[in-house]
Amino acid sequence: MALGNPERSGRVRGVGGMVTPTTYFNLPKRTKTSELLQHLLEEQKKLNLQQREDAEERKSLLDHLRQLHEENTKLREIPKIAASAQYVSDKGSCCSVKKLHPNKTIVASDTQNDANIELVSIGQRNMQNGKPCKLVVESINNIIGYGTVIENVAPNSVVHGVPLGIHNYRVSIDVCFDDDALLPITIGDDPVKVKDFVGSHVAWPRSLVIDDRVKAKIVPQKLQLENKEKGPWSLSYLKNHNAKSLGDTNTIIVVLDVGVFDNERVCYIIQEDIDNFCSMEKITSSCIVLYMSYLYNQLKKSKLLNMYGFIDQGQISVHSGLAGARSDLIAKRLERCYVDQLFLAPYNSGDHWSLVVIDAHGDKVYFCDSIGCLAGKELKGVINTALKIYNAKADRVARKKLIWESIKCPKQPSDVECGYYVIMYMKEIIENHIISTDEKFSEKKTYKQEEIKIMHGEWVEYLQGFI
Repeated sequence: MALGNPERSGRVRGVGGMVTPTTYFNLPKRTKTSELLQHLLEEQKKLNLQQREDAEERKSLLDHLRQLHEENTKLREIPKIAASAQYVSDKGSCCSVKKLHPNKTIVASDTQNDANIELVSIGQRNMQNGKPCKLVVESINNIIGYGTVIENVAPNSVVHGVPLGIHNYRVSIDVCFDDDALLPITIGDDPVKVKDFVGSHVAWPRSLVIDDRVKAKIVPQKLQLENKEKGPWSLSYLKNHNAKSLGDTNTIIVVLDVGVFDNERVCYIIQEDIDNFCSMEKITSSCIVLYMSYLYNQLKKSKLLNMYGFIDQGQISVHSGLAGARSDLIAKRLERCYVDQLFLAPYNSGDHWSLVVIDAHGDKVYFCDSIGCLAGKELKGVINTALKIYNAKADRVARKKLIWESIKCPKQPSDVECGYYVIMYMKEIIENHIISTDEKFSEKKTYKQEEIKIMHGEWVEYLQGFI
C-alpha cells in the first residue's frame, strides 16, 4: 500500500514468494463445506419438516378414524330387523347346492323341480333370522363344528321327513372340523357324518348346542391359542360370519401398538383380505402386518423385545418412495436397537415377497426368499446406505463392507404362497432363534400344510379380537 498499489491477497511482503499468510502466521486452514454436503443438509431439513407435517397429518387422521370406529361400534349395537323368513324353506328335505357364482348358490328342494329353483346368497342363507352357535356331540366339551340356529321354527316342522320336536333346534351346519363326527339325530337307518351335511339344515338336540355369542366370555385367550391347531375351522367360521361381524363398513380397523414399528400405524383388513387368506390366494401387506403385530405381542408377553424388532414393509419395499428416503426411515428405526437384536423386514420387489433380516451391530444382512432369488442391487443399496447413516449417527466403527448372506429356506410350491412363506419365516426365526445363533432353517424343502394351518389359526384368533 505504501507504493500506492493494492495489497494482493495470499502474499506476505518481504519474505519471498510462495509463502502464504496462513503458513507465515501459522493460521488454521480454512475449509469449505462442499456443495454436495450442503445440498444434503438442506434436503435433510426438508425431509424432517415433511416428516413432522406427515406425523401431524397422521395423528389427525388417526383421531378421525378412532372417532369413526367408535361410531361404527355404537351402530353395530343397534338391533337390526330380522331377515324375512321367506328364504327359509319349510320343507323337510335337505337342500342340494349347485355352484353358480362365488357369492351365490342355487338352492333347490328335493321336492321341487328346476322351474322353482331359488337364487339365494350364501351369507344371507346362513345368517338369516338366526344366531351363530357351536355344535357338540356326546360331551359338552367335544365341539365338532359351528353352525347357525334357525329361529322362529315351529316344533311340528319337518326336517328330513321327521318332526323337529320341542327338544331339538333346526340348525344350519356351517363348518365341521371333525371328519369322523356323526349326526346326533340319525337320518334313516345308517349313521351319517356331520361333514356330509355342511351347508344343510338338520335337527340338533338343544342340549348339544352352545350359543356362540358368549364365546369370548367363557374361553380365555390362552386356551384359544392352545387350540390353534384347529385353524381350518377358524378360517371358515370367520369367512362365513364375517359379513355379520363387520356390519356395513366391511372393514376391520386395527390400531397397532406403537412399539411394533416405533410409530403410530393403522392396519385395514377388508373382506377381500379375509377371503384371499382363507383360500390361500395372494395376500396384501395388511395380512402380513397383522401377523407381525401378533408376533410383537407374543414377544412382549415373553419379554423378548430386546431380541427381535420389526420394520414396516412400507419403509423398505420398492413402491414406498425414493431410495434415499427409505434409507433414512430404516436408519431412524434402527436408532433404538439393542445389541444383537435382529430386525425383520418383509420386502416387496413389485409382485413378490421376501424377508430381510438386519443385524445392525453384527454388520450382517440375511435374505430369505421362497423361490431362491438373490437380493437385488436396489435393495442392497437401500440397506447399505441405511446402515451407514445409522453407524455415523451412533458414532460406531463398522466393517468396511456389509456382509450379505442368502439363507437356504423352504420353497413355495406354486406362485401364490410368497406372502405366507414370509410370515412362516418370521414365525420360525422367532420361535427357534435360528439366525441369532448362526443356525439355519431346517432342511425341509417346503412347509407342510399342517404348519401353515397353525399359522392360519393364530392369524384368525388375533383378528377376531378386533371384531
